[in-house]
Amino acid sequence: MIQFIYGENMYLIKKDLAKIEQEFLKSDPSAINMEKLEGEDITLAKFTQAISAMPFLAEKRLVVVRNLQLENKDAETKQKMAELLQRFSLKSSNDKKITNQKSAVNDSVDIVFIEMGVPDKRSKIFKFLLKEAKCTERKNLEGKVLTNWIKDEFESRGVNVSQTQLQALAYECSGDMLKTLNEIEKLSLYAKSQGRKTIEKDDISKLVKVEFSPDIFKFTEAIAKKDSKQALRLWFEFVQNNESAHRILSMITYQFRTMIMIKEAINQGLSANQISKETRLHPFVVQKTMPLVQKYTIKKLVSMYDQLRRTEAVIKGGVMPSELATDILITSLSK
Repeated sequence: MIQFIYGENMYLIKKDLAKIEQEFLKSDPSAINMEKLEGEDITLAKFTQAISAMPFLAEKRLVVVRNLQLENKDAETKQKMAELLQRFSLKSSNDKKITNQKSAVNDSVDIVFIEMGVPDKRSKIFKFLLKEAKCTERKNLEGKVLTNWIKDEFESRGVNVSQTQLQALAYECSGDMLKTLNEIEKLSLYAKSQGRKTIEKDDISKLVKVEFSPDIFKFTEAIAKKDSKQALRLWFEFVQNNESAHRILSMITYQFRTMIMIKEAINQGLSANQISKETRLHPFVVQKTMPLVQKYTIKKLVSMYDQLRRTEAVIKGGVMPSELATDILITSLSK
């Protein structure tokens, strides 16, 4: 069987992989029949050897391939791997075996493809895996789903938390589940050390380090100043730092959503302190963002936010290359 697990939610992907490996180790505690291949330096020969080998004193082999599509720069290797996979006897997502295909590998080999991000959906190997493998896309949690997960994690540690504190922690961690989990553990231990079973109002602001991206803010400033050259330069720097287009756009979209919240509060006549309390945004974020939103009407901000979301969907769906889609987006936002 072939499994394909991908998406932006690295926490859930790692959890899925750990579960698969733990289940395999029940029948092969020595892990002698488990092989892990890093996508960055995989070759067709390595892959073929791994999936063709017979299990040693066991019924199954497990081959895990990590970030082949995201990290391997050899297009020919990926193309040939896709062609090789097409000759396999695969199981579809409903576990019904596809017939009339000649198997190129042993039925005793299970293959798991892991991508810590969203690969190019136009590629041959992605299309093949999406159609023929058992696929799971792990998206970042948002909104109520995210806060409910945070609440469950606190409760599993015997600690209660208010809805206000749930929203504050979700914001401070920007939806990063690994960071959020670390902060939940830290806050829970702190509350218990104080003889409490409840997270109080000041605990999060006192203990959780605010992660604010100055580069994302600079990018937003460049857009506000209609400086498309600066915005494109910053975007190029993001890409050079190996950030995925989808992740960058998610961060920018999050920033614009914050700007909308602050603009609405300003229109209601609220002060910076009142906005921070009303929106549960960190005072630093409010102070940095207030001068920026003065350049826009609420209608314009909502329009730009919608445009960002549409571009995210275009890139994620493989409708347009990320480079072209972002060039068009930045030029449009900077007008």
